Amino acid sequence: MKALLLVLHFGLSFLCVWNKRAYRLIENKLPWTEAQSYCRSHFIDLATVDDEEQLNLLIEATQRNTPLGHFWTGLYDDVDSWRWSLQEDGYYDGGLEQFRLWEEGQPKNYNNSFTCSVMLTNGKWKTGSCEASKRPFICYSELLRQYHSDMASVRNQLENDQLHSMISIFTHIGLYRDSWKWSDRSPVLFQKFNTEITSGLPCVSVTGTGMETEDCSTLYPFVCNDYPLKQVVTVKVTNNFSLNLEAVSEALLEQTPEGGSNALSNLLNRKLMKKKIQTAEVEF
Repeated sequence: MKALLLVLHFGLSFLCVWNKRAYRLIENKLPWTEAQSYCRSHFIDLATVDDEEQLNLLIEATQRNTPLGHFWTGLYDDVDSWRWSLQEDGYYDGGLEQFRLWEEGQPKNYNNSFTCSVMLTNGKWKTGSCEASKRPFICYSELLRQYHSDMASVRNQLENDQLHSMISIFTHIGLYRDSWKWSDRSPVLFQKFNTEITSGLPCVSVTGTGMETEDCSTLYPFVCNDYPLKQVVTVKVTNNFSLNLEAVSEALLEQTPEGGSNALSNLLNRKLMKKKIQTAEVEF
C-alpha cells in the first residue's frame, strides 16, 4: 500500500501525516493520564493505530527524534470497566449495579487477561479468564427468562446468598469488563506487543519495534491524533488548452494518499469540462 508520509517540525513537536491519519509527537515527558489530557486540550486525543502499516510508519517518524525511546499512545487496559452482562432500563435503579462482593485481594488482572468473574464456594467473587477455564455458569430461570435473558446479575447481598446456595464449585456470574481500548473510543482493530503482557501495567507505549505495557505514571513523550492537513491544487487553463488529466494526476501522486490520483482526476475533470472555467481548486 502506497502511503503519504509527511513530517513537519514545530519546536518541541512534529506532525506526521499519511492517508487519513495525522499524528503530533510531543517531546515533553508526561505520565499517561496527563498526556491524554494534553492531547484532548490541544488536539484530538492520544494516538490511535489502526493497523501494522500505520504502526511502522509512526515508529519510523518518531524514532528519528527519539531513537530506541518510548512514547505513549492511546491504547490502555480498562481495568475499572466492570459491568453486568444484563443491561436493562430500570433493573439497577438506586445504584444497585455497583454492588460488589470481591474476595480479599480482588479484583486481580493477571497479564491483563482476567476480564470475567467467578463466584467462589464461600460466596465471594474473583476475576478469571473468559476463555482459559471451562466452568459452570448461572442464567436466569425459565420463570424469569420472559423478562431477563442473560447470565445472572447480583444487585444485593440477598441475591448473592440465593446464587451462593446453588453452587458447589467456582461458577461464572454475569460480571465482566472490557480489556483493551483506545482513548478516543475507536474500535481496537490491531495490537502488536513486543513481549508477554505484564500484570498491573495497563498503559501502552510504542518503541522502535512495537508495543509494550507500562506503568501509567512513567514519564514519556507522547503522540496525539491531530487533524489531517488539507492541500489545495490550483490548475489554470485557457479555453483552447488541452489538459492531460492523467499526466497531472501522476505528477501529484507522490503527494497524495493511495487513490488520491483517481480522486484528483475525477474532481479536475468535473471542474474543467465547462469551457468557461479557467481555474479549478481541489482539496485533498
